[in-house]
Amino acid sequence: MIRPVIAPGMNDTQVAVVAKTTVIFITTAAVISAVFSHTTLVSLLLLGYSGVTQFLPGVVLGLFWKKVATSGVFAGLVTGIAVVAIMGLSGHDPFVGVNAGFIALCCNCVVVIAVSKVFPSSPFSFNVDSATSSKKAALAAK
Repeated sequence: MIRPVIAPGMNDTQVAVVAKTTVIFITTAAVISAVFSHTTLVSLLLLGYSGVTQFLPGVVLGLFWKKVATSGVFAGLVTGIAVVAIMGLSGHDPFVGVNAGFIALCCNCVVVIAVSKVFPSSPFSFNVDSATSSKKAALAAK
């Protein structure tokens, strides 16, 4: 998600550094939360499942809606995870009897659709004919 959305010019080494740094940061936050938080293990699991659920709009809309934008999926994912984290860690889960993950999922869907409509991306297509014709032309030139 980092390379196509935030920094398209990153090389593989830079992406690896960002990924490793992110893992260390998330692991440290999880350990600190587990040690100093009064939440139960079940609450932490529900928080994790609510976070993983935020991938659903990107997967479903990516499969069934050709106009979904990468930036929309990224913005929706960030929004959904932020809503889950804020509601879960502030003690507002459930909110009016509704699970924070579901509320975040609804926010995620709205953001994905809105951002995809405001900032459309060009659809990706793999042209098999041009790929094969260029290989044939290269072989013919030898």
